[in-house]
Amino acid sequence: MDEVTVNTEQGRDGSRCVRVRGDMTVAHAAALKEAFLAALPASAGSVELDLSAVSDCDSAGFQLLVLVRQECERRGVAFRLAELSAPVHDVVAFYRFEAFFGIPVVIGGNGDGRAA
Repeated sequence: MDEVTVNTEQGRDGSRCVRVRGDMTVAHAAALKEAFLAALPASAGSVELDLSAVSDCDSAGFQLLVLVRQECERRGVAFRLAELSAPVHDVVAFYRFEAFFGIPVVIGGNGDGRAA
């Protein structure tokens, strides 16, 4: 089990980039939820999640992504998943939530929705 770190960077235009490193699993769900919600602007602006360094993602991690996207919508904040590690992509694809997160689905490839 990897530890998890969350870093938030503020862009000049008021946008925020949230980078996660480690496991997005039930073991870290409470800390991740707190960090994600604290990173969101109160209203307007935009949030981009960089999940390229996530080493594991389970259903609790997936539920957090859904929560963050819904909270952004509630606050009027633009939301985007910028980079996904394979474990994050796999759990999103498993639940067939690519469209919900604006992730293109690859037709063909190796049969799991990712390019070969």
